[in-house]
Order: sequence, then C-alpha cells, then structure tokens
Amino acid sequence: MKTLTLKSIDVIKFALFSAIFFFLTSLIVAIFLLLGLSTFIPRGQLPGLGVAMGNFSVIILPIVYAIFGFIGGLIGGALINLVLSIIGGLPINFKE
Repeated sequence: MKTLTLKSIDVIKFALFSAIFFFLTSLIVAIFLLLGLSTFIPRGQLPGLGVAMGNFSVIILPIVYAIFGFIGGLIGGALINLVLSIIGGLPINFKE
C-alpha cells in the first residue's frame, strides 16, 4: 500500500464537479416536481398551473442549482485548501 499526502485541490475543478453534481441531482428532483405539481393541483382551480409550474421547475431548477453548486464548490474548495494547509495535508492510502 502506498501513502500519498493530499496538500491541496484545484478549486475550479472542485467547483465544476459540484455544479455538475447539483445539476444532475436537481434534474431528478425537478422530474418529481413536474409529476407532483401536475397531479396534485385540484381540478377547476387555476387550470394548467401545476403543469406550468412543473415545466418551469424542470427548466429553471437545474440551472439555479448548478449556479449555487458552483459557488458553493468555490467556497468549499477554498475552505478545504485552508484546512489542508493548517493540518499539513491529508494522508491517503492507495493500493498498487
């Protein structure tokens, strides 16, 4: 087993990873919102509102989640690098 020490991460790549992860996660949530909002709005009250809100959520929600995921990834990556510099790195074991 080989031990290497993680001293820092690439903040931009971490932010991109976070943005993509949040985008894909929000797609799953948005699909359930689409199904739920189009099903549970009572008939006769604001016809088409549930479908419109569901369609809106499928389009807007993933974009907003990706933006906030990127911003959160930038902040999180900077904090990870700060903590790694304070503690001197994180030892990680790799199998050969």
